[in-house]
Amino acid sequence: MTALDPSPYLDAGPVRRAPKPHRPWRDIRLLLGVVLIVASIAGVWAVVALSQQTQPVLVAAHRILPGQTVGPADVKLADAALGESRDVYLTTTAAVGASSIATRTIGAGELVAKDAVAGAETATTTTVTVHTAQDVPSAVREGSDVDVWAAAAREGGGFDRPEVIVPHATVASVTRDKGVMGGSDAGVELVVPRDDVAAVLAAIANDAALSVVPNGSGR
Repeated sequence: MTALDPSPYLDAGPVRRAPKPHRPWRDIRLLLGVVLIVASIAGVWAVVALSQQTQPVLVAAHRILPGQTVGPADVKLADAALGESRDVYLTTTAAVGASSIATRTIGAGELVAKDAVAGAETATTTTVTVHTAQDVPSAVREGSDVDVWAAAAREGGGFDRPEVIVPHATVASVTRDKGVMGGSDAGVELVVPRDDVAAVLAAIANDAALSVVPNGSGR
């Protein structure tokens, strides 16, 4: 073979590469990825759609104190987006009536939770009225959380060291009267646990000096 002879490799034609082996697991991974993306989008859409849905719910028309009757006149219907909390609140005026009472303070405009209303037969509180030895602080008003203190009267005059006889009473109303001699007296209607009624009545009967003090717990 001379230098002028054609190379035997010139007519060999194009080089064909061997086909890559098919990998089914790659198709499965792709399919799973698509399914996860679709599921994620559907989940986000469902959450957004649920948060935008509204339904009627009961709202307190005014402040309702523990032990007070809760009737149709004390509530009103409003539309609210409750989301996953829709089973927590009352959604119809038929849920309250003459035998329904508040188990805790419900603020004006507050959504009425199911556990905030119960039947009258389950009442654990009642109201008593006390007259304090001095005017109550200006911060004490309807709905205030207070402690009731009592100082027992001594036989020879004066009073013993005061002590709390009712912690966490709720003020239903306050009547402030100024005496003609510069003294002052306040009548305070309180919502108290039934178990504490005897202590309050005993203090009143024994002429103890009663005082109502705002509770600092923030309750």
